[in-house]
Amino acid sequence: MLKNAISNILQRPSRLFLLAAVLTLMISLLVWNKQADIHIYDTIYVVPLTYLLWPIVGCFMIFFLLYQWLNKFLPQKTFAWIHVILTLGTLLGAFIFFYRQQQIAPLINIAARSMTVNDLLDPDRDQTFPYRVIAFLLANAQIVFIFHLIYGLLTYSRKKPSTLS
Repeated sequence: MLKNAISNILQRPSRLFLLAAVLTLMISLLVWNKQADIHIYDTIYVVPLTYLLWPIVGCFMIFFLLYQWLNKFLPQKTFAWIHVILTLGTLLGAFIFFYRQQQIAPLINIAARSMTVNDLLDPDRDQTFPYRVIAFLLANAQIVFIFHLIYGLLTYSRKKPSTLS
């Protein structure tokens, strides 16, 4: 049974989104009473962890359903694996980072001041560097998905014979 499940995931990597959604939902139920302190400037917001985890479950389910719905337009397993690994790996890395920090680091509004490229790439400049890395990796994962969809649509339209005479 386990061998069948693993081969099933290897054939359709999008099923990892379903597995991640179920695991994240189970974790959110285990931390029902826990709260996270979010520091924004001089204000501390206390937010239940379930409010932070349930949107992630929703995103995982949306990706899983998109892959199921657009299956015939997404032919390349390589692109699917890149998207799945970048998305899930980035979120797993973010969870590990935040767990090791023991609290969510203060958010700084970097748009309020002028910055150069060196400021954006300097990890000692401010505390937003981890957030920028996470956002960059997640954005790249979604760009891979969009390119995969465009590639699939172009190759699918070439395979279909034209009905115009």
